[in-house]
This record gives sequence, C-alpha cells and structure tokens, in this order.
Amino acid sequence: MNADSDTNARSTSSFPRPRLILRLFFLIIAAAIVAVCCSPSERQGKAAATLHYWHFWSEPAQKAVLQKQIAAFEAQRPDINIELTDLNWSDGKSKLQLAFNSGRAPDVVQLGFEWTPEFAEAGVLQALPDSLLASRSNILPAALKALSLHSTLYALPWTVNTRALLLRGAHDTVRSWDDLKTAVEAAHRPEVSYGFGVNASEPHNVLKKALPFMWSAGSAIFTATPLAQSFDQAAVRGLTYYRSLAQSGIPERSRRLDELFLQGTVGAWITGAWILDMVENHQRSSSFSVLPQIPTASPRDTGWSILGGDCLAVSGSSRFTTEAMDFISFLTDYRQARSFCLAVSDAGIPADTNALSDEAFRQTAGQRGFLEQLRYARTLPWSPVFLEAESILEEAIGKAVYGELTAADALNQARARISELEQKQ
Repeated sequence: MNADSDTNARSTSSFPRPRLILRLFFLIIAAAIVAVCCSPSERQGKAAATLHYWHFWSEPAQKAVLQKQIAAFEAQRPDINIELTDLNWSDGKSKLQLAFNSGRAPDVVQLGFEWTPEFAEAGVLQALPDSLLASRSNILPAALKALSLHSTLYALPWTVNTRALLLRGAHDTVRSWDDLKTAVEAAHRPEVSYGFGVNASEPHNVLKKALPFMWSAGSAIFTATPLAQSFDQAAVRGLTYYRSLAQSGIPERSRRLDELFLQGTVGAWITGAWILDMVENHQRSSSFSVLPQIPTASPRDTGWSILGGDCLAVSGSSRFTTEAMDFISFLTDYRQARSFCLAVSDAGIPADTNALSDEAFRQTAGQRGFLEQLRYARTLPWSPVFLEAESILEEAIGKAVYGELTAADALNQARARISELEQKQ
C-alpha cells in the first residue's frame, strides 16, 4: 500500500461520516430518554411486579384497613404493586371458579377454610414451600389441617372464628344439657319471648347451629370421610336434643335472630363474635353471657363448635410466585393479622395460638367466652361431594326440627343419600 492510500485509510477510521454522526446522535438521545423514564427497578434490570389480589373485605371500612396494610407492604417492597379486586360472599366463589377456568386467575386470592381443599384438588393453587412456614410455628394446628390436602399445605391461615352459645342474663353455671334446657324453658313465654333461636332452613347456616349439639353428645358426624360412615347413634341423641330446644324456640334467619336476641326476645342462641359489636349500636340490648363451651350431654363429652376462617393462597398460574409468597407472608404475620383483626372485628382473631392469650382480644367477658370456645372448635372435613352432603344433612335437620321425621329416621335417610353420592365418586 502507498503512502496516500494509508493516509486515506486512517482518515476514514478516525472521523465518522456525517450520516454516521447523525445516527449516533439519535441513539444517544433515545438512551437518555429511556434512562429518565424508567423506574429505579427497571433501570436495575427488573420491572416492578403487579400482583392481582382478589379479596372479600369489600365494605368501605374493611377495605380501608386492608389498603393501609397493602400500602405498608408496598413501601417495604417498591418492586411490587398490588391491584385489588373486590368480591362478595354471595357469588365470589363462582367468580373465582370462572376466573381459574378461563385462565384469568388472580395471583393471590382470599379463600374460606372450607373452600381451599376444593381449589387445591382442582390443581389451581400452588403448594406452599416448607420454608414459608419456618417462622410460623404458632399457627393453630386445626387451621393448618383444614388447608392441607394429601399432607401438602395450599394456603396460609390468616384469621379464625367460631360460633358460641349465648344466654340472656348471667349463666355461669350452665354446663350440661339439663342446665341449658332449664334456662331455655324458663325464658320461653309464648307470644312474649322465646327460649331458643332456631336455624332450620337457612343454607350453610343450619349445620353451624345443629352440629355442635350432635358433637356435644359425643358424635363424630361430619368429622371424617367418608361422610356417610361418620353417622352414629350419638348424632341421633344430639339432634333429638336440638329438636327439644326448638320446641321452645322461634325459627328465623340468622341476622334476624341476632336482633331478637339483643332485644331480649330470644333467651338462647348460637352465633358469631360479630354480635359483640352489634351491642354498641343496639338501643334495646339486654345483658347476656357467652358460654366458654357448648353444654354437653355428659361430663365426659366436649362441647365442640365449628372452626371457620380465612386464608391466603397463590394461584398456580401466577408469573410472580416469589413476590406473591412474600405478600401473603406479610399479611398473615401475627403483627399484621393482629392489627387487621382489631380494626375489623368481623374477621375474628389471627390464626395463631398467641391470639388466645392476647389481652387485646380478651378485654370483655364476651370476648373471653368466644376465645375459650375457639379452644374447642374443629374444622369440617373436605370431600368432593361436601356441598351436596351438607345440603342433604341440613334438609334432614329441618325435617327433624319441624317434626316431619324422627331424628333417627331423618339421619338414616341422609346417611343413605350421602353414601350414594360418595359411591359415585
């Protein structure tokens, strides 16, 4: 190569041509715009995760408490955004099923205890890793059992609640069936007041009011599967006793019976802890006692009630599994769950043994009564035919209460129908 050629080559490589200069200029400008517009997490190479959370605390006061906790979480984790979708208990489950079936499931979902195994069996929930439970040794064992399927946990327990027996006046000595029957009959004055509040035809509520009396007779009905095999003679005794109380009672829907009890029109009634808040807003409220345990047929029996509650699960289709697990871990942490339950009394108490001795939940005699009953509360077993079986048993309870059938005949018919259901599975 001659000298002139070498000089031309160096000048070409050292000084870009005008078109190349223009291209570089636009690239630099574009890079600057991207750097300015991107969020810190994006500039670090990771886009913020948006978690879709479907929940049932949709009343304004309840949702405000939840949003405050979510804001606290987002402040700790600026790489995560939470988007809420409100559900209600009347059709929320159907909406969730539709969302999962259509592939539009949320990342995180609030479920009732009794629903979780059904969703887990359908394969739409993620199994929770053991590491998530490492710091949760105080979770109520019954709650963990309710949310497990084939020894695998599919949701974190959040809150728990139960039903307790309330009596007008002071009744610290009511322990047995005889004691309760005496108190109920004493409160019954036809056309003036009724001794007992009866649920016999309200779906999903009949079981919560009648099963405790069957269990307090020593029955194992609806405590294990197959459900048909859990029927026993003790259940007949319990339902017969429930029917005897109903003869001094008034049949109504649950919310109406809450009102009648507070008015002093009903002497005894099984309900939830929300009634303690209703007292403050009820002008005609009379004094009452919350029994620490359902009265039993004999001192050898335990006065069990039903354990319910809410939990948080992660969708199997979520693209942000780690972030979703962190979110449900935050909300179910005892400090957060405690704060939520103190602000939203309908929630119950945290699903943590610490709550049973926490003075914040034991300030009144009524609160202490519900807490004691929680020590004697059990969850219902999961079955793929549970909803149908529940309807059958509730129908049988109604027939017994209204005298269409004896307790024995009603339960025998229910057992046969449930057995047929289970054999088809």
